[in-house]
Amino acid sequence: MDGKLWAQVYQTVMTMDHTESKRRAQFSDRVIALMVLRASYDERPLSWSCRPENWIGLSRPACLPSQSTASRRSRTEGVRALLKAVENWLEQRAPQIDRTLAVDGRPLTISPFSKDPDARWGYAIRGLGFGYKLHAIWGTGAVPLAWDLLPLNASEARVAAAALVPHLPVATGKRYLLGDASYDTNALYAAAAAQGFQLLSPPKNPGKGLGHRVHHPARIRGLEMLRTAYGKRQYRKRTVIERQYGNATMRDEGLGTLPAHVRRLPRVKLYVQAKLILNGFRILANRKLSLSPAA
Repeated sequence: MDGKLWAQVYQTVMTMDHTESKRRAQFSDRVIALMVLRASYDERPLSWSCRPENWIGLSRPACLPSQSTASRRSRTEGVRALLKAVENWLEQRAPQIDRTLAVDGRPLTISPFSKDPDARWGYAIRGLGFGYKLHAIWGTGAVPLAWDLLPLNASEARVAAAALVPHLPVATGKRYLLGDASYDTNALYAAAAAQGFQLLSPPKNPGKGLGHRVHHPARIRGLEMLRTAYGKRQYRKRTVIERQYGNATMRDEGLGTLPAHVRRLPRVKLYVQAKLILNGFRILANRKLSLSPAA
């Protein structure tokens, strides 16, 4: 593991402004959060980070809990709140400064022979797959501005309209949300417009027109923009954002395929959150942004 990167993660978690959920607990939320991040970095189960020999050369808490304690505490609201606070801190360290965001989904497939009752069949990168999908709105920051993790059969457009776009801050001026053809729905155009964003998404069925149904004004405006030079220029920025985060799967702290021990929706979501945080620290390091104490 990159010791320099881990030192930044350790310092940030230990100095994060956080109210402990259990004042009399033997192990703090910070210790559990560090164990979750440590295990996720090397794609190992949480029990692996309970053994001191796996922390050699790295900063670690003075005392480590048992596997049962770490597993139980990793599911508590206190640890979730602490990890979310780290996410928010990463977002503030590398704020979104561009007027353009991109919405996309990343399939996280597992073996089709898995007995995971939460996983589903759905469209993956090359045909059908079995597992989950990360839905996220990306910008130029270190972490997604909004994200969710659901079974693979969940509709990308519906998830974006219901769970992602409403969490974006209301924008002023010209702001664009870019997506592929699967996001060309009236509901998503309406949700984006409510937050001050103009969605730009190619039509699902090019050449067939809009038919006779009533369409949201934002959808008509977006499809018309894509026929103009200005609209095409804006939409090309989507590839820039995707390329910026495309190498995330090529690194140890990045998000690739799900390890065999990461199953069931809550555990997968915790693993994905840890990977997004670790990748955020890598992005900050690559941009040579200083990481001062978070308190």
